[in-house]
Amino acid sequence: MQRTKRLLATDSGLKPRIILGSLALAVVVSAIFISVSYRLATDLGKRVQSDSVETQAQTLLHALEYDSTHHDQALLNRDYLDQLLAQNFNTAHILVQTPSQTLEFGRKPTDLFARNLDWLKQTQEMSGMIEADSGTYMWAKATSSANQLDVLLLTPVQVYKTGLESMAQRLSFTAFITLWVAIWGALSLSSIISKRFEGINNELREAASRDDLTGLYNRIYMLESLDARLDQMDNTASAEPGALFLMGLNRFKEINETIGSKGADDCLIAVSKKFKLCLPEGTELYRYGGDEFAFWTPEFNEQTLYELAQKMTQACAEPLEIGGWTFNLSVAIGIALFPKDALNPKDLLHCTDIALQDAKKSRRAVQFYNAQHDENTQLKTLLRNQIPKAIASAEFNLTFQPKIDLVTGAIKGVEALARWQHATLGNIPPDIFIPLIEQGREINAFSRLMLHSSIKQAKRWHDEGKEIPIAVNLSPYNLLDNNMLPFIEGQLEVIGLPPRLLEVELTESAAMLDPQLAQSVFTRLRNMGVRVSIDDFGTGMSSMSYLQNLPVDCIKLDRSFIENIESDEVAHAIVACMISLCHTLGKVVIAEGVESRSQANALKQLGCDQAQGYLFSRPLEVDDHELIRWFVSEVPAEKVI
Repeated sequence: MQRTKRLLATDSGLKPRIILGSLALAVVVSAIFISVSYRLATDLGKRVQSDSVETQAQTLLHALEYDSTHHDQALLNRDYLDQLLAQNFNTAHILVQTPSQTLEFGRKPTDLFARNLDWLKQTQEMSGMIEADSGTYMWAKATSSANQLDVLLLTPVQVYKTGLESMAQRLSFTAFITLWVAIWGALSLSSIISKRFEGINNELREAASRDDLTGLYNRIYMLESLDARLDQMDNTASAEPGALFLMGLNRFKEINETIGSKGADDCLIAVSKKFKLCLPEGTELYRYGGDEFAFWTPEFNEQTLYELAQKMTQACAEPLEIGGWTFNLSVAIGIALFPKDALNPKDLLHCTDIALQDAKKSRRAVQFYNAQHDENTQLKTLLRNQIPKAIASAEFNLTFQPKIDLVTGAIKGVEALARWQHATLGNIPPDIFIPLIEQGREINAFSRLMLHSSIKQAKRWHDEGKEIPIAVNLSPYNLLDNNMLPFIEGQLEVIGLPPRLLEVELTESAAMLDPQLAQSVFTRLRNMGVRVSIDDFGTGMSSMSYLQNLPVDCIKLDRSFIENIESDEVAHAIVACMISLCHTLGKVVIAEGVESRSQANALKQLGCDQAQGYLFSRPLEVDDHELIRWFVSEVPAEKVI
């Protein structure tokens, strides 16, 4: 699949690259062509001009040789020369030397001769080109040893320069035409190649989107389709509602082991055809993987969806003959609704998978997603990610529920209960965020925060003259933290709270996970002067010997025993036995969840020491007026036993 993606990616930007490459090649070729052509033309023009000047010099020399046969060589016929030069060399400058005289004719470029005359006379070269301020000149020498004549001919090269300029214009025009031809060719070539690539990519894309066995679209294509359909989380208001089905064959592994992989493949092909026949027209069936299939439908009425799922289970249950074997297959179907259950394809698939697992576990053919069965709901995922920041910024606060003496009605202490007032979600119940904290391994930091806050509050009350112990719940994970007890001891010392005003609670089941460790931790706490309680007593599997050996001060009876204590004789007898046993062991007994006066009276008659529950008070904020009334013994008469 990755290779296919790389192949598809090669078409990206291909056309611009072809055009730019062709243009670059055309520019380079044109530049080379112009440079070489201009250089060749320059050399050729220079050679032609040089040959012309040399010929002129030789012609003049022959004329002078002819004239010298009729006159004294020492005295050339000046009139003849002037006439000859005027007729044939009117633009040139000529220097004629004889043994007795030097004659100059024509236009004399004084700046040129002033600098180059001596060199022109002495050089062994017979022709060439020189640059001067007044222009460019060609020169040529001709010598007659027989007549002792030397001719130096100098002529401007205006025709040569004009020819080069004309050639440069023609070459530039040719390069321009070449460039446009290259552009046209590049566009044509890129169009042909792009169409070829588009065809190949379409084939590759289709092949990459299909399951090789069944020919159905595969999981990757399904995710892309869902993503496009749901238009992501920020546009759910305009997205089309619907449902995602995920279907898995039951005990397909047994079929594979019975008839082999080839037979199992044939079975999957046959089942996929059955499923397709059940789907509404236009609905695409996907092979999700292995023996699982999926499809999306815009229908969101649960009854209609259930009927569609039943139709598919019935079709799957029809006998299927494969390789001489007859099978009666069954299928489990999980259904998740958009946007009710999830807001994006990833979470929607997660929900369908949870629903499918529920269907298989419960042996029900069809199961809709149930958030209560999902340990990773969107809310929990959101909260789990926010917990570290919430702990670091101390977003958790404490409430306090009084523990009341059943004989005197006086407050004997409070239990600190954590609350999370979320900025956007409001109050988050502890039974949601406490497990998330433990799962995320933030429990030690959280417990430190609760202990620190509780010790500080107990110190404030102590300074106000209120000797009210605060009980703080610890997690079993805290027992494994070697630094927890030193932290408690350090906080008590730094804040200055008498240890007797701090109480640590641990559930019975947590203490029984490792009784030896619990005994060691409890012993060290009591040696500090901190009180220790066993919470939810009666729900675990503790033995009497462990209870006898655990160094604890209080036993808190679980609310499940208190609910029916006034009406259920068995519950009444069990509570009576537990209170008697705890008193025998020298423990203070506290009843949890007391909500009625009859429950409180029954507990009082059985000798229970203390109670807490909504009969007396709900958990209260530290500045709640009702909590303050408890401290000053202004308890409402209806709450006095």
